[in-house]
Amino acid sequence: MPFGPVNPIDFPYVIIKYQQSLNYLGIFTDNKLNWAPHLLNIKTKATLLHQNLNRIAGSTWGLEKEFRRRLFTVAERMILHGVFAWAYSFSARQSKILNSMKEFLLFITGAFRATSTAAFQVIVRI
Repeated sequence: MPFGPVNPIDFPYVIIKYQQSLNYLGIFTDNKLNWAPHLLNIKTKATLLHQNLNRIAGSTWGLEKEFRRRLFTVAERMILHGVFAWAYSFSARQSKILNSMKEFLLFITGAFRATSTAAFQVIVRI
């Protein structure tokens, strides 16, 4: 029996349609369990948060370094929400997560973009 789109389930007053992914407690699960919708959602949220923070306070003014570090902690927790469920093969997904985190580390330090993520983490002491 192949898995794929099926006919919608029809109850007397409700029709339940087939969907590719399901959001449960903030974690998106798809039918192949490759967590692609969840990682895309995380990257979108992190990018929007980073853009809004840059809009509020540029890289040279506005927020003190300690406050920017606290914001990174919040963003890190948001990115790693439900990691025990979806990170069983983390090495394949690590680059997407680290790229999202690198933007926040760049925001904290004000360093050049060419700096590696590992160097950022050492500088910020994470």
